[in-house]
Amino acid sequence: MGDARALIARLPWRLVHGGCLIQERIYRRLFGLRAVGELIYLGRGRYRGPGKVLADRTRINPGDPVGILHFDNLRLAAIEKQPGSQRHRGFVFMRLLRASLALLAERVQTEPVLEDLASFRGVTWLPPHGRHLGFEVETLPAGLHARWLKLHFRLMLYAFYPESAARQHRSLKPHVYWLTRRQLLARYAPPAPPEHRERTVAQEVY
Repeated sequence: MGDARALIARLPWRLVHGGCLIQERIYRRLFGLRAVGELIYLGRGRYRGPGKVLADRTRINPGDPVGILHFDNLRLAAIEKQPGSQRHRGFVFMRLLRASLALLAERVQTEPVLEDLASFRGVTWLPPHGRHLGFEVETLPAGLHARWLKLHFRLMLYAFYPESAARQHRSLKPHVYWLTRRQLLARYAPPAPPEHRERTVAQEVY
């Protein structure tokens, strides 16, 4: 990876930036990604790994439909360039992420096309700090796929976050973020209105 890092550093920034913009558009079209709020895109896919059970006992089997979560890298880059401290930019990121997840929870409850999604999955270079948001995080196992993603993420960092690319390359590891439907709704769905809760209680009594 040291040689790859040196090669990336020698590439003209405009070439890398333009290539990553094209790749973003192709990826969004390939998976039919739709914007959810300001920060994330949502698509659909099939789970290709071995069967697994997440912390809240949601079971995921090979071939199950999963929601694909993808960060809007252009929006993230815009946040990174905002004036102020890194702490303030982190606050802006968290506020937008929570708002996007709340909108995702609303769509999950109202759009029939999302009824069969029991889990959502995203792969990112961000460190595993998402547990307090309901995500379950795992490091992508070492192998060809992980090495390719590290190279891909290095290019993306150089293209969209050139100021932070140098300081992040040592800790760069692909992580898989899982969010179950149950956790999404428990944390981000709006509370039911009082009349709905009263009807639910009455139905349980009778």
